[in-house]
Amino acid sequence: MSISKGLMIGYALVLFAASCTTVQYTGEPLPQTTRLDVYVKDAPADRPHVELGELKLFAQANRVSENRLLKRAEKEAMKRGADAIVYESIEVKNVRDRDYYAESRNRDQSDEFSRPNYDRVRIIKAKLLKFE
Repeated sequence: MSISKGLMIGYALVLFAASCTTVQYTGEPLPQTTRLDVYVKDAPADRPHVELGELKLFAQANRVSENRLLKRAEKEAMKRGADAIVYESIEVKNVRDRDYYAESRNRDQSDEFSRPNYDRVRIIKAKLLKFE
């Protein structure tokens, strides 16, 4: 195998791995942090803080484990300058098509699970915080 062919295969694998997770962030990005406190919705941060924004991660459940997606969420939070992440929800949903990732269309919730052709999507929603 030539070097250029090997590089192309490696590049394709990197692109494939990166495409397994979709990240959406709405909020203000700050300089990257190196330490992150982790909280859950039922036990929120007790220190004074401001909310930076909301982070959502979507991945095919059969390709990305919950643990891997949680680690990715924490990495994304630090990249955006958060001191803490508060997990609002972690769930797996059956969806009819990949347009769900964009969450841009209204769906009839009553028939979401009744279709035979669906993807199982792992979804994490979290708030990012900056301590005062």
